[in-house]
Amino acid sequence: SSQGTHFEVEKHFCPLPTDMSGHRAVALMPLGMASLQLLLKAVATDPSSPAFGPCSGQWKNCSKSRCCSDGNFQCFEKNSVFAQCRPFCYVGVHYDEPPQYQSYWTCSIKSPLGLETSSQVSHS
Repeated sequence: SSQGTHFEVEKHFCPLPTDMSGHRAVALMPLGMASLQLLLKAVATDPSSPAFGPCSGQWKNCSKSRCCSDGNFQCFEKNSVFAQCRPFCYVGVHYDEPPQYQSYWTCSIKSPLGLETSSQVSHS
């Protein structure tokens, strides 16, 4: 008996009609994206992950770790040199910051695997 975590995945295959065979990749896309999201979540929520080093804490700079130890926070990019673990982010200048730090936030979400995504949250 081996120690450690063991996962079982149930697989279901449904044949596509002949006239839909060209759409096979599209039909499998959501499963692939779900798998990627699970992988990213597993890496981002494991602060002891040796591949990427420890994830950053709440409100801490995550420009190097590219992940947050709290699952309710994400690593949002401000610019090419600073990113912060925050629960949300809006694109633009954050006027609640001290005046010397009031510059534009891109709010791209950093990931340990280098797959950046743009945030859709805007300040109104």
